[in-house]
Amino acid sequence: MPTTEPRKTVRSVRFTADEYADIRRAAAERHLTPASFIASAALSAARPDVPAHRLDVRDRLDELHAVRVQLSRVGTNLNQIAKILNAGAQPAQADLDNVLAAVRHAVARTDEAAEDLHHDR
Repeated sequence: MPTTEPRKTVRSVRFTADEYADIRRAAAERHLTPASFIASAALSAARPDVPAHRLDVRDRLDELHAVRVQLSRVGTNLNQIAKILNAGAQPAQADLDNVLAAVRHAVARTDEAAEDLHHDR
């Protein structure tokens, strides 16, 4: 049964370039990271008594956690830009563009994950 316990055990696996390309494509179709997809596939095989959709929810929650971490980093960058502005200086346009791109990416990932969870209800 899936838990909310964080996954802390790390193991290395090897794939051919073609195998890994297939994994990345399948993971992207499900809005998962390759690591979450591999974990879900392995646990589905190891735990046939646990419905696959329950494992998918865990993976989607992991993805939302990753988005939260990304948003925290964006917040740090915004604070640095605010500090520059408060000092009377102008931040580099590239820094502003990078923060805006990160915000847009995080919002898109959040929207996708929320939509997936909504459809699974």
